Amino acid sequence: RAIAFLRGAGPDPDPAPPYNPPRRSLGEASFRPNRASKSCDSESGSPGDRLLAGCTKAETVTLFNDMCVFAPGSLIDPSIEWRDLDPLRASGRFTHAGLGVEAVLTFNDAGELVDFVSDDRRAGSPDGGSFTPMRWSTPLGDYRAFGAHTLSAQGTGRWHPEGGEPYDYIQLFLGDIRYNLPAPKAPRR
Repeated sequence: RAIAFLRGAGPDPDPAPPYNPPRRSLGEASFRPNRASKSCDSESGSPGDRLLAGCTKAETVTLFNDMCVFAPGSLIDPSIEWRDLDPLRASGRFTHAGLGVEAVLTFNDAGELVDFVSDDRRAGSPDGGSFTPMRWSTPLGDYRAFGAHTLSAQGTGRWHPEGGEPYDYIQLFLGDIRYNLPAPKAPRR
């Protein structure tokens, strides 16, 4: 059962502060966007530097996707540049700490987000030692009421290998959602 934590949602929302994502753990490395100066496409530097650069750009795409799916109020942030493609699609470029990623968002006639597609993700090799450019999408569906809000209750992570058939690597189902929960207490040491 997935529980999403959204700030500023619910019956009595307060304004959300500027979005500043937390650091995410990447094995022994840590996602430090302010220190990520190498491009994901960089061939220079040590293998560890290239691996961290690939993870950092992939993490930025994941962050942008999370914002679109779980925190749409954050999408008015000036770090995102929007361009209309047609009545049901828009292209967004999200820049965070010098890393820019792009995605195309597709909506249905009801205005619900039904797909997020980015060419800025890279699929990890089975041994985790390298990344290969690959289109990534997150189709969404099964919109339903969760209290006063209508949200997608189903999502898929999908890779689109060049010259091959797309394949799903994860399916997520939202069974419950709670808003404005207090921050968890740090564990005692």
